[in-house]
Amino acid sequence: MQPTLAQRMAALDKALTSTDLASLLDQKIHEADNDVDRLEFTVLKALYTKRFEELLKLFGYERAKVVGEVEKALGRKLLKPEEKQL
Repeated sequence: MQPTLAQRMAALDKALTSTDLASLLDQKIHEADNDVDRLEFTVLKALYTKRFEELLKLFGYERAKVVGEVEKALGRKLLKPEEKQL
């Protein structure tokens, strides 16, 4: 028997107050019944944590190749977050 909407909302509220969102999303990724749900929770986690390397791997891309193609298209090197533009 599936939990009711009220039960699911109560469980979500409890999870959010007892753990951080990234951990909750990890749990949801692990518990997902299908690939679509797993993908949605993986994307949400990447957006929340601002760590997109997992998405690149998931879609079969290598970060270095993506950066290289973007730099080639822009005609310039990309600055890393800690680098300041002169």
